[in-house]
Amino acid sequence: MDGIADLKLSSQAEFDLYLAPAERMPHLLREIGRKRELTFRAVGEGTNKRIDLDEFDLYYDHLFLWDREKRDLAGAYRVGDGARIMPHYGKRGLYTSTLFRMGRPMDKVLAQSFELGRSFVTQEYQKHRLPLFLLWRGLLIHILSHPGHRYLIGPVSISSNYSRFSRALIMAYVRQHHYDHGLAAHVEPRNRFKVAQERADSEVLVEHGAADLKKLDKLIADIEPNESSMPVLLKKYLLLNARIIGFNSDPRFNDALDGLMLLDLTKVPAKTLEDLKKGMAEAGDKKSGK
Repeated sequence: MDGIADLKLSSQAEFDLYLAPAERMPHLLREIGRKRELTFRAVGEGTNKRIDLDEFDLYYDHLFLWDREKRDLAGAYRVGDGARIMPHYGKRGLYTSTLFRMGRPMDKVLAQSFELGRSFVTQEYQKHRLPLFLLWRGLLIHILSHPGHRYLIGPVSISSNYSRFSRALIMAYVRQHHYDHGLAAHVEPRNRFKVAQERADSEVLVEHGAADLKKLDKLIADIEPNESSMPVLLKKYLLLNARIIGFNSDPRFNDALDGLMLLDLTKVPAKTLEDLKKGMAEAGDKKSGK
């Protein structure tokens, strides 16, 4: 990691957190792609290619967590800067455009957004909370250091390992409690997830028994054979007051159901912001040698 030592954001325990462009880490980028694919396949997603990399990786930044003791990659996030991408490529320069068609009113939102995606923590590190916590802290610290960016946007996957009914149930819950219908009017899925009877049944369940995330978690755990709860990342975004503005089924990612997440950073809970400011101060102390 000597070649990108200047790009280290912070360190905690055995982990170092970096944010780097592709050209600064060509070999490590391939390892990110390899571990992405392995991690996603384990939960019924993935591209079914040996390495999960695409053209967006070449000009997106990569937030990644490195275990310096084991010399191993623990997890990563892909971050696209809408303010930089939109003037050069327009909406087509964002990965989200491969999943959703977005009308002109979305241009202003995208130009003030960081697009997030391809997030993962490898299986061997999923047993512990710290890796995901550090990735989130690094991600939000980076975003908050760019005051011109108001939004986070990106697809959040619901694996095809979930039954069609459970996926319909999650969609029904989100549409009732966490949906921005105004912006959703300008977003069209490229491959709509079709629900018929599942939708009617799931809407009834949501109305009568799944009014909050905890109840929905329990309901899905009762339905799913492997006692899966709602996807962790989706829950975390919703707890930060994120909204969903569309759903799309992705045949190139093993038919995962993607919810298009939009988080207005001005609406993040105050306590979360306080915790992040502490993290920013700690990171600043470490960089200055304090």
